[in-house]
Order: sequence, then C-alpha cells, then structure tokens
Amino acid sequence: MAMSVEAELRVATLNVRGLAARRRQYQLSRLMLERDLDVIAIQETKVEGQDQTDRMVSPFRARYDVCVSHAVGMSAGCALFLKNSIGIVEETVTVSSTGRFIVCDFTYNNKKWRVVCVYAPNKEVERKLLFENLQTFLSCGRIVIMLGDFNCVCTPQDRAKKAAIKDQSAALLCTIVQDCHLEDVGDVLSAEEHFTHFQNESHARLDRAYVSVELMRVCSNYEVKSVSFSDHSLVMFTIGYKKKKTRFNWDVWKLNDLLLKDELFVEAVQDSINKMLAEPQANVIEAWERFKEVTKMKAIERSGVLHRAKKKRKRFAMSVRLCVESRK
Repeated sequence: MAMSVEAELRVATLNVRGLAARRRQYQLSRLMLERDLDVIAIQETKVEGQDQTDRMVSPFRARYDVCVSHAVGMSAGCALFLKNSIGIVEETVTVSSTGRFIVCDFTYNNKKWRVVCVYAPNKEVERKLLFENLQTFLSCGRIVIMLGDFNCVCTPQDRAKKAAIKDQSAALLCTIVQDCHLEDVGDVLSAEEHFTHFQNESHARLDRAYVSVELMRVCSNYEVKSVSFSDHSLVMFTIGYKKKKTRFNWDVWKLNDLLLKDELFVEAVQDSINKMLAEPQANVIEAWERFKEVTKMKAIERSGVLHRAKKKRKRFAMSVRLCVESRK
C-alpha cells in the first residue's frame, strides 16, 4: 500500500574519505547547508576516540543531532546526521563496534522510521558477514531507509566493466533487499548510468539507497553529484512533498551584525586569524578563501545557538507570566 508523507525529507549519503580534519568538516558542513539536507549518512570518517569525535561533530551541532559509530584505528567509521529543527524525535540508536553501521529509530511526521547507515568492508567474506548481521534490523514494522557505501554492485550495469556478478555478498544483499521488501531508489528513479565511485577506470555505483516499498511512491529528485574532497559522489533523493524552498545562496548571505558583539564568536574569529597568520602560506588567496569559509560556518553555527537560546528565554518568560497570572 502506498503511503503519504505530509512533509519533505531530503536524504543523502556520502563516503567522505576521512572527517578528522577541520577543513573537511567545514567542507561537508557547507555542502549540507547548500543542499538543504535533512538526513545524511556519512561513511569512512576514520575517527576513533571520543575526543576526536567531539571535535568532528562540533561544526554540525547547531543544526544536527549526530549518531556516531567509531572507526577502529584508521579504518571505517560512520556518522548519521539528523536535522534538529524539523521535528525528528530520536528514539534508539544501535552502532557497530567495528565502525560499519548505525541503526537509528525515530518518529517523524507521525510515523515510525528506521534509518540504517552502512559502510561495507572491501573484503567479500567480511562484507557478507556484515549483510547477514544487518538483515535482522530490516524486518521491523517501521519505514526503512538503508543507505551508504556497499562496496559491491548488484547488477553488471552498475559498473563500467559489464562482467557477470560473482560476488556472494552482492547476491546475499539482493536476496535481503527482496525478502525485506525494499527498493533501490536510484534504480527506480533514474534511467541513466550514475556511477558514484571513480578510481582509474573502475567506475561503479557503490553508494546506494534502499527504502521500504510503500515509501517508493513518494520518493523523487534522485541526484548524484561529484564533490571536490572525495572520489565518491554525493547521492541524494527526496521523500514526500512540500512547497519548494529557495536554496541557500552564499552570494546573498550576510553576517548577522549582532555577532560582532558576541564575545565567543569574536574570540573564535580572532583565533582563526591567528592560526592563519602563524602558518606558512604558499597561496595567500587560497588561505584567505579558506578563512572566509570557516568564518561563515562559525557565524551560521553561532547564530543558530543564539537563536535557540533566545527562543528558550521567551518560552521561560511566557511560563513565568502565565504562572503569575494564574495566581492572581
């Protein structure tokens, strides 16, 4: 039975090839802002410890709740970002001890959802074992979205070399998708070849999204876009419908003047300036552009924090006023 979603979710997946560096974090944050993404599955963070994780998620916390599966050494690592301003109510989170998957249950639009972020291993045997483990999470009575880097293809058309598929893990994945009543979003919505990973001549559609069959009817706007900082492409699609919003445009973005009176923001900008001046710069123009990008993201993050604090103060003042009036 087809279902309706009376709101819109813009969903995406991307293998970032490392998210420990501050520059990569701001590149991703800017991409998420520009594309107006609501649910984003990220693979290969290569971030292991809690301190590193806190540093990794700090540029995103103003706008997203973040679920993390830690890397093991410099291998694997996943993160799932849920926009905190659209009414998603997080319920439970299950993460892999090997940094290979995240399962997040939440309520949205009066419906029960389960999102599974997957980063499959390169080795076939390990990949097959991962898919076997994931199968237990996919038959759950919830709306399911499973997306990520599966490191295998299910049809010859999904890679440049059109040879027959002999990968047992891919065969198992196809069986699981069928048994759990899931659909490949890219396969249904796009008639064109959209490879998502490019390595020499080995092009393939490794990054995919699967959704519950009943959800497929309200999925649209499937896109594959290359990014400057990874050899994987950003894969995006939309669930549900709503009035089209104007996409964020850096050209018309203006700094909130109130931030110039905010001590924390001013200190953060001064710190960025000191770091830029302290480092030897081979290309001054590139360093300046990087500084501007970082400052913009800090301004957006701080503005979000201040806005939520203002709303909280208003709610508190309203509660106090109602309490006083009720005692009169």
